[in-house]
Amino acid sequence: MRILILLFLLMDATVVFATHLPDHRFSVFGYVRDGDGNPREGVVVLLEHKSGQKFRKVTGRDGYFEALFHLHSENLGDVIIVTSENETKKVVLAFDPEDTVSSRYGEVFFGNKPSDVRWVYGGVTALFIGMVGYFMLIKKRAVKGSLKKKRREVKQ
Repeated sequence: MRILILLFLLMDATVVFATHLPDHRFSVFGYVRDGDGNPREGVVVLLEHKSGQKFRKVTGRDGYFEALFHLHSENLGDVIIVTSENETKKVVLAFDPEDTVSSRYGEVFFGNKPSDVRWVYGGVTALFIGMVGYFMLIKKRAVKGSLKKKRREVKQ
């Protein structure tokens, strides 16, 4: 019995919080990136709410971090302080207190977001390939149609 109690006390608190209903939790997540928008792995992110809940998270390969706070509708408007290296940001708890079903969350980004230029180039390239394919198909059908027409003329 003592071992069972000891194991219960050693459990990570976030596992317990994860079992609460959506109106009893608030997630804060985001990314840490460098000046070029590339993800930064292994960066420590500290998150703190005035209730005393504190989290120390470390970013993964993709620079992502997430923390789950046990907060209620009464915490609407509260602030969560998020710090990464020498930069501090605030997340204001904003949600509909009447909505007890939807997830409640806030996002924080450190560094530059990835450039959307690569998506523009990718989209233009895909459009170009699609147009070339379309016109090749039209030309193929036109050639096929003219061959059929010539065959009919030859038969007559």
